[in-house]
Amino acid sequence: MNKEKNRIKPIRKKIRDSLSIKLVVLFIMILFLMIPISSIKTLIRERKARRDEAFNEVSSKWGKEQTITGPFLTIPYYKEYEIFNSETKKYDIKKKVQYLNVLPEKLNFSGKIIPEERYRGIFKVIVYQAEINTKGNFVEPFFSEHGIKDKDVIWDKAEVSFKISDFRSLQDEVNMIFDEKEYLFSAGYEGKTGISESVKTSLILDNDKDAWNFDFNLRFDGSSKLFFTPLGEKTKVKLTSTWKDPSFAGNFLPDMRMVSDSGFEANWEVLHLNRPIPQVYKSGLIGEQLLNSYNFGVSLYIPVDHYQKSERTVKYALLFIALTFMAFFSTSTINKVNIHPIQYILIGLALTIFYSLLLSLSEHISFNLSYWISSLSIIFLLGFYSNAIFKNKKFAMMLSGIIFVLYGFIFTLIQLQDFALLVGSIGLFIVVSILMYISLNPSLPPHVVTA
Repeated sequence: MNKEKNRIKPIRKKIRDSLSIKLVVLFIMILFLMIPISSIKTLIRERKARRDEAFNEVSSKWGKEQTITGPFLTIPYYKEYEIFNSETKKYDIKKKVQYLNVLPEKLNFSGKIIPEERYRGIFKVIVYQAEINTKGNFVEPFFSEHGIKDKDVIWDKAEVSFKISDFRSLQDEVNMIFDEKEYLFSAGYEGKTGISESVKTSLILDNDKDAWNFDFNLRFDGSSKLFFTPLGEKTKVKLTSTWKDPSFAGNFLPDMRMVSDSGFEANWEVLHLNRPIPQVYKSGLIGEQLLNSYNFGVSLYIPVDHYQKSERTVKYALLFIALTFMAFFSTSTINKVNIHPIQYILIGLALTIFYSLLLSLSEHISFNLSYWISSLSIIFLLGFYSNAIFKNKKFAMMLSGIIFVLYGFIFTLIQLQDFALLVGSIGLFIVVSILMYISLNPSLPPHVVTA
């Protein structure tokens, strides 16, 4: 029995001291720790979904993302067609009403966006009130180019219509001055312009004129975004707001923009040549999807999206855990102290708790402050734990310093966007170089150097 124990003892010692086996065990533990990291990723997605639900709930009651499309001038006309009369054995001439849609020659939007911050629980939602003046003019189309005779035009049944995405948020009735006369818009879409759920007003066109001016004001609520559809032969948009973090989006960027701590001002100018949509078209030829494919505008951007930054932080979890384990492994090898696998697991769990702390704190305070509170908490915890393992304050402080540098490195990568890959690659190169240098250090035990 004793002889058998004596034979096993050297084998156990060899296994315990084997560098290769330790590295394999470390690798397995790192893979094991990806399970809680995966749970953290799922938790971030769930919290983002909760945030989106809060946004949808508030915007559904206040006003959704808004797009202004219009106005359209719709002119009805008679189209003749033949129908065979079985009694007379001849073709009778019949007429049916069809519609010609005219887009503005000049279309000018100008106004302001008044932002507000609303909260649903702990989640912040950006809403706004918009005051927009819309003016411009329509030019009489050349009916002959569309196969329409002047005598068939029904001048006294014309309509003007427009659309915003969420009419429930309109705060006032919409009165339009058209050709120096006042008209009131009302609901009543009949599918003539290709735009759904629009409002209209009927009017009588003066066919002695070749152009008609229009002017009306809109005051409505919305959430996050305000977009415009460039229907004019020349469309101009001028917006001002006190929101200092705008994100200009859509198919056209502003020709002029000024952003400061007091807000922003932006001007757009879009020509009809920039979007291949005819200025005059018959009903049924142009659809809403085509018209909206050229929208542009502004989004009231929240500059610090802590969920997005938390996701970016978790992406570096594998790298961070591996480098921390390598730091403990190198220190234990130099110090000739064996770290038990359970101790590695506890170290790994402490590193994963960092991400949970970061996520929960960032929902209440700024992301940067949350990051350093969470990281310093883990650094102090691992510093005390490494001091208990190695019984050496120097090594404990060195490990704490290494972990602090790693957290600082990850924090820098998170802040960077365009140069994150470049800085990350350079940082990894430096880390690998340091590890290679340490592995060649003569002060290391022989089995480490020759491994």
